[in-house]
Amino acid sequence: MNDVENWLQGLGLGDYAQAFAEQEIAFDLLLELGDDDLKEIGVAALGHRKRMLRSIAGMCGGGSFSALPTPAAPTDRDVL
Repeated sequence: MNDVENWLQGLGLGDYAQAFAEQEIAFDLLLELGDDDLKEIGVAALGHRKRMLRSIAGMCGGGSFSALPTPAAPTDRDVL
């Protein structure tokens, strides 16, 4: 059993292990996955994707997961 399979088993989502293996998703790539990637892998259920993304966010040091960077707040120089 590899790290990705262990991770999925720990989430109660071990049924997806084969799909991750077929797409050659290694543990180090998990941090780069977003909602669309999970859909492409075959994770159709929204609840399953949310569970995976929440776990991935926890690996990143907590907070909410977003596939897009948060835009910077405008500075005084940006305001005319």
